[in-house]
Amino acid sequence: MLGYMSYTVKAFMPNTLQCYRCCVNGHVAEVCRREIPRCGKCAGGHGTEECVVSAGKVV
Repeated sequence: MLGYMSYTVKAFMPNTLQCYRCCVNGHVAEVCRREIPRCGKCAGGHGTEECVVSAGKVV
């Protein structure tokens, strides 16, 4: 409560870099050391755009 008023708050989550090649936070694809891409949908050894798995599976 602040001044007899109730407020809803949520934790601050800063924008982080995420590599589109390996789906790891902290760097971008231009500097990624991974030779084989990692799928963001199924974590397979292919790019996300090539994935045939439905979007229902969360990695």
